[in-house]
Amino acid sequence: MQNIFSLSQKDDKSLHIYFTNELKKEMGELTTEQFEQFEERAAIMEYEGGLSKEEAEWRSLQIILLDKLKMAV
Repeated sequence: MQNIFSLSQKDDKSLHIYFTNELKKEMGELTTEQFEQFEERAAIMEYEGGLSKEEAEWRSLQIILLDKLKMAV
C-alpha cells in the first residue's frame, strides 16, 4: 500500500487516482447495474460538469458507495 503522504501535495491527480483505486478495492465488486450507474454518473460529471476524469470518477464512486451502504442498512 502506497503511503498517501509520499504523494506530492501539488499532484492532486495522483491523489485522486490513489483514493479511487483504494476505494474500489474496499467496496468490493459492483453489480452490473451499479457499475453502469458509476460510469454514467462519472461521464455526466466529466462532460456536463466540466470535472476531470479522475474527479468525476472519485465523486461517482462516492455516490455509489453511499448508495450501497444505505441498501445494507
